[in-house]
Amino acid sequence: MYPEYKKFFEQINSNTFDLMDVFRNLDYFDPAFDGSCSIKKVLPVLSDISYDDMTVSNGSEASDYLYQLIQNKLPIQVSTQDLLDYCKQDTRAMVEIYNFLKRKVS
Repeated sequence: MYPEYKKFFEQINSNTFDLMDVFRNLDYFDPAFDGSCSIKKVLPVLSDISYDDMTVSNGSEASDYLYQLIQNKLPIQVSTQDLLDYCKQDTRAMVEIYNFLKRKVS
């Protein structure tokens, strides 16, 4: 689509690692994951971070609300800040999981 950016994005892809692979490949396992490698199952076992009290509390909701935001139909009880807070929490969760794994191998 944009060939001028091909090299740039290939470089990003080659330097990206999906933390889910660690759990999917059973490189790190905990029975409390309940057989899942999703962030929502792994995170509570490795960290005290929770999505429980958030207006937007999972990726499906975030996707739906983002679509509604683009269509100018975002429900009044959900704000753009709620979406940003969810993204911030997801990023924080990934950093927590990364740091946990880093401590395990150190």
